[in-house]
Amino acid sequence: MLKTLCALILQDRASDVELILCELRRAGVEVRWRQVRTEAEYLAHLDPTWDVILADYSLPQFTAFQALQLLQKRELDIPFIIVTDSVGEEVAVECMRQGAADYLLKDRLARLRPAIEQALERKRLRAERRQAIEALVKSEREKAAILDAMSELVAYHDMEMRILWANRAAGESVGLPPEQLVGRYCYEIWGEGDRPCPGCPVEKALLTGQPQSTEITHADGRTWLIRGYPIKDAEGKIGGLVEVTLEITERKRAEQVLWQTKLVVEHSPVVLFRSRAEEGWPIDFVSENVRQFGYSAEELLSGAVPYASLVHPDDLPRMAQEIRDFIARGEDAFRQEYRFLTKDGQVRWVDDRTMAVRGPDGRITHYQGIILDITERKRLEEQFLQAQKMESVGRLAGGVAHDFNNLLTVINVYSDLALRDLRPEDPLYHDIEEIHKAGERAAQLTRQLLAFSRRQVLEMRPLNLNAVLQGLAKMLARILGEDVVLDMKLAPNLWPTYADAGQIEQVVINLAVNARDAMPDGGRLIVETQNTTLDQAYVRQHADVAPGDYIVLSVSDTGLGMTEEVKAHLFEPFFTTKEVGKGTGLGLATVYGIVKQHQGHIWVYSEPGRGSTFKIYLPRAKEEPATVAHAEEAVPLPRGTETMLVVEDDRAVRGVAVRTLKELGYQVLEATNGLEALRVAANYGRTIHLLLTDVVMPGMDGKKLAEHLSASHSGLKVLFVSGYTDEAISQRGVLEKGVAFLQKPFTPAGLACKVREVLEQ
Repeated sequence: MLKTLCALILQDRASDVELILCELRRAGVEVRWRQVRTEAEYLAHLDPTWDVILADYSLPQFTAFQALQLLQKRELDIPFIIVTDSVGEEVAVECMRQGAADYLLKDRLARLRPAIEQALERKRLRAERRQAIEALVKSEREKAAILDAMSELVAYHDMEMRILWANRAAGESVGLPPEQLVGRYCYEIWGEGDRPCPGCPVEKALLTGQPQSTEITHADGRTWLIRGYPIKDAEGKIGGLVEVTLEITERKRAEQVLWQTKLVVEHSPVVLFRSRAEEGWPIDFVSENVRQFGYSAEELLSGAVPYASLVHPDDLPRMAQEIRDFIARGEDAFRQEYRFLTKDGQVRWVDDRTMAVRGPDGRITHYQGIILDITERKRLEEQFLQAQKMESVGRLAGGVAHDFNNLLTVINVYSDLALRDLRPEDPLYHDIEEIHKAGERAAQLTRQLLAFSRRQVLEMRPLNLNAVLQGLAKMLARILGEDVVLDMKLAPNLWPTYADAGQIEQVVINLAVNARDAMPDGGRLIVETQNTTLDQAYVRQHADVAPGDYIVLSVSDTGLGMTEEVKAHLFEPFFTTKEVGKGTGLGLATVYGIVKQHQGHIWVYSEPGRGSTFKIYLPRAKEEPATVAHAEEAVPLPRGTETMLVVEDDRAVRGVAVRTLKELGYQVLEATNGLEALRVAANYGRTIHLLLTDVVMPGMDGKKLAEHLSASHSGLKVLFVSGYTDEAISQRGVLEKGVAFLQKPFTPAGLACKVREVLEQ
């Protein structure tokens, strides 16, 4: 309610002024006022401090209209009320049209206070509206400035998708000022035709009334994220659309790189990790591919599984000490290899490359790095070292084989001949018999060493492994005894393999003996065959294996099984878990050597208490197999009367060979070397039926001697004899197909049978 008032009164008569003041006072209004009569006075006192101007319509040389115009010219918002004696209706309307707040007749001043209050209220409303407009304009300018500063393309569209406003970035995207985009359709500017592109988010926002977005890749390779927002009034009616477009080409490329990096990390064998430098090394980051060890990333990040618990207990002290040593030397990057425990209890070898992370104070706060599963590499390294070690032993065995075989030939042949000349009741019979048995055991030991070292002389031919096993069935049953059941599962249509039948039999017998000893309380021995093809994936996991077709021989038992430590030394010569005197430790070493010499492979699968399985892979042969003969009965020594020439540089070996052949009825010539043999043959002048010659001799070797004599003696048969290894003989071209060969040490029976076989060919 109006209480006080500052009024500028434009009246020429004092009585009229008093009339106005009396009415205001009567209405309870305290008035501060000034009377002005002329234009000059009016202008002198016209300022914004007045609440109202009360003006007479007509003054000498000055009118209310003129006063009102001067007020408007100064842009002062002061209510202007005309108070006059009388005025026509047209004049009153014109006053209001010109901007007067109201008009009153002097004889009706009771309405003065309400008129002033209404005028002041309208002034207040105008001020508020003006302030609101100014604030809105300021806000819109600020918004426009913000929108112009944005890198996104922003445009406001009408309901027909015409542009009403666009920011600076929108104009720059097409090289035009923003105002030149106004009135044009958005798809004409940024699209590729005369209508919205399929899936246009602006069009979809118009149709659905909901915000829409999509990504569009243009022909130039750039990608844009386009969003459409409907603008609704208070009633929810759409009145326009806002389009916001952002180029996301680099972001998409970064996302692609990030996705590819994540893909590489998750599918690579490398595990990324970070652990805190606290007791137990708790993990606070690990990549998802830790699942290869059975754990999930969430499981390790929960804190329930610290990193130290994943390291094998036997390796943990060494690992921790090495880290302390690295740090003490000032090294923040270090590399270690240790055993890692998987969730299911397996032990895997890992290569750990770690870096220490230091805080601002220089103290180590974290360890971060990568771990790589190197179990297969470790296994291949062990296989390689094992092969090197066995190769070294093999060279040693091969190096002594020649001289040792010569000695054994003499010992075995002379002891055999002596036993023939003695009666069992003779006091020397049993002594010589023991010498003969020891010689045979030594010869067997030599053969095992040569087999292990892969230097045994083999008689390779295509054979059917099933036929070999069927021929061994009775012998295996006797070896195993009544407590062990023999179960043979032989695959039909088994491929042939290229092998020495006798050596393969030795492999099976040795494995059977080993299995029998592993089943002291009885059990089951399963012998299986099958065809298989080894691919590149298998080859990558097994050292020294070539891809291709193989025949698999599996020998499994239900015995005691083996520990990892025993398996690590299983094929080493002289390694045995049996009691002293129960074995030589060459049985499995012999198996290993024979298999390797056949270009095959052998793998062992065993756990304590779960038996063992030996799997032997032999290459497939393309030729058809020959019939395998199994001789179990002793054959009487064959005799003859033919003439033969024995050439041997070792006197003792030559002596036993000559004596044996003479006792069998043959005519025997002898020579110590190749040149002497040529002279003996030339001087003899008659037919020589067989040349029995050592392969390796000083001067002329056996092969060259045989070539010279064959040229001058038509029909001459040749039998080569040697105590050297397969490698040494092969280098001289003796072990060619169809060449007769006898390995030292030989027995009288072996010599007799082989000589007869060659003569009768």
